[in-house]
Amino acid sequence: MAGTGAFKKPVMAGTVNKELTVVTTILNRSCRDWRWIPSVPRIRHVKGAQRVAYPLTWAEQIRLFTHLPDWWAQGAALFAVNTGVRKGELFGLKWSDMCPVPELESFVFILSDTKNGHDRAVICNSIARRAVSYQRGNKSKYVFPSRRAQSYGSQVKACNAVWRKAWELAGLPEDPLVRKGIHNLRHTYAQRLRAAGVPDEDRRALLGHSNASLSQHYALPDIERLQEMSELVTTRKDTVILRTASVTA
Repeated sequence: MAGTGAFKKPVMAGTVNKELTVVTTILNRSCRDWRWIPSVPRIRHVKGAQRVAYPLTWAEQIRLFTHLPDWWAQGAALFAVNTGVRKGELFGLKWSDMCPVPELESFVFILSDTKNGHDRAVICNSIARRAVSYQRGNKSKYVFPSRRAQSYGSQVKACNAVWRKAWELAGLPEDPLVRKGIHNLRHTYAQRLRAAGVPDEDRRALLGHSNASLSQHYALPDIERLQEMSELVTTRKDTVILRTASVTA
């Protein structure tokens, strides 16, 4: 493949280490479970540059959302930055996942198809609920369906073009060591929870890191408390996000 131009873009150390982790896992199972090999060779992770997440300030969010289509700015992106859902969870979210909580005049979404394999309840603060209301009547089983003419109403499969165009127009960093994808909305939500003083255990539950299923194991007071914690990020507060000089917008 050398000389073909296929590998012009440098690979980050984090990407290499992720692949090495997969190799190590396979070798461990080959030795301990399957008994295919007598021992596992020691594989060292590489050191080098790694891409970093870019949580948004309020001013950056406004600039970015200004350049997104309305159904993003008022819907999908607004929901993501107020719930911390992953991209797959966001665009896989269905109306049938909604679980009303009449005691709180609210609702949560119960997800079973998650990254860690555990059921997860997505807690919706007032702005997230507004984003959902913006989608009502879309006649799709998905809350945030595709708006493209050729795939209208189906699940969104790719969003990079829309997102990257808005990112560039908003003047956000183009440094190769900065992650530029929609996952930054999840990091933004997490950063705002920390800035608001939300305890680590509650942050983990809100971000879906907890193994507990809110639908089965959490009582109403727990859901109410988490909703109150999530509501804290709806208040705009000027916070300082420390970044290296190379990744400032």
